Amino acid sequence: MSHIVGTMQEAIDSWSKYSAPLHEEYRRLQEGTLCATVPISELRWRAPLPRAYQLLDGGGYRPHLELGFSMRKQSFPEEMAEKPSFYQSVSDSILGPTEDFILGTDDLGTDFEAELVVVTNDVKQMATKVEGANGILLVGLMNDISLRLTQRVEHARGFGFYHCKPKKTLAPFLVTPDELGEHWINFKVSLPVEVRWNGEVFGCPDGAEHMMFDFATLVSEASRHRKLTAGTIIGGGTVATYDRDTFGQCCILERRALDILEFGEERTSWLKPDDRVRIEVRMPDGSTVFGAIDQVYRVTPWGR
Repeated sequence: MSHIVGTMQEAIDSWSKYSAPLHEEYRRLQEGTLCATVPISELRWRAPLPRAYQLLDGGGYRPHLELGFSMRKQSFPEEMAEKPSFYQSVSDSILGPTEDFILGTDDLGTDFEAELVVVTNDVKQMATKVEGANGILLVGLMNDISLRLTQRVEHARGFGFYHCKPKKTLAPFLVTPDELGEHWINFKVSLPVEVRWNGEVFGCPDGAEHMMFDFATLVSEASRHRKLTAGTIIGGGTVATYDRDTFGQCCILERRALDILEFGEERTSWLKPDDRVRIEVRMPDGSTVFGAIDQVYRVTPWGR
């Protein structure tokens, strides 16, 4: 890609200029007619956007939110089902898909959260849903690393998130919505999001089934009082399902909430040092969509 455009952000900034030659390069890659290609397995990937101008994370899946509120002994506020909610998260340093995520201590309740995301073009302030849909350039996969014990403190203060959201991780590939074909349904990704924890499947819920707000609606709502700059990442929230016995969870917090409902206490541990988390979305034929996030949680006295 470097002979066409230097960085993903540069391509997004001038999408009308670069999208056609990039699509042509992709076509040739698929046909095997590119020269001097390197097998993907031999490459070490950075995040496709190692830095982003803005990252807005939305609360898009009611099953996830309901369990979170239940752990705080609160009822789910119905207004959250009427209009999307966001928080502005870290975007100045985004981890690549195989980078370790490193903390300086192991008493923070470290958790993974599998999310689907979109990347926007410039979107005007007060964009309609149609304009929001037209502003979606790319779709991707993210691990929203969360420190749950710190999160409780920030919730109690009524201010945050900040310390509880130290890093995000992006899968190696961002794809245009047309690559999802029939699985891009009403601006949602209708494919299972698989999470493996130390090699064991922890969850594989569908990305569309219980998503309250589609990505066009999220983009539109995010622009209510501000223009969105090209390269803005918008997360759809932790993928979740009500059919938990069949499809599991995409974060440990939900499993611990279910522990309380079933056993009266939390029995599932948070992540432990050297645990491995793998997150991937596959087509029905088994082909990967975004590539895999496959990273290890490390603890060092000095952090990173």
